Amino acid sequence: MKIPDDQTCERLWNEAGTPLHVRKHCEAVMRRACALCEELPSWRFDEDLVAAGALLHDIMRAYPRHAEAGADFLDDKGYPEVARVVRDHMRLRDDMEAHIDERAVVYLADKMVMEDMPCSIAARYLAAALRGADPAAMEKETARAEALYDKMRRNGI
Repeated sequence: MKIPDDQTCERLWNEAGTPLHVRKHCEAVMRRACALCEELPSWRFDEDLVAAGALLHDIMRAYPRHAEAGADFLDDKGYPEVARVVRDHMRLRDDMEAHIDERAVVYLADKMVMEDMPCSIAARYLAAALRGADPAAMEKETARAEALYDKMRRNGI
């Protein structure tokens, strides 16, 4: 498995033209994702994959369908495992609930950071609702994300 190190992630950001504020967000998500790995050691996540996936999850945020654009970019660069994490960071897929892996860690960490500041999952989805997202849908996503986090904590003991 080929996973980019921190220097390679920075080079990829430069190549993609990732803005500084997005890089700061990605770094905050990476710190939260790594903290989740420490909090849940019995899950035995690949922490290098988690860190790279978190650092690169919004590499193409300035583009439409940024998760897919970022995943395609990383696939083209030879990082298919990281691309898979990036592709799935926006939405909690059913298979991520059934088979918790590095994608779930990055997904949750992203929902626990607003720009470059830690926040609750509920606060992150409330902010989306205030920006115009459907409030009922955001309430449902909050419940799903919180349930996943609870499941990870319960099963990780």
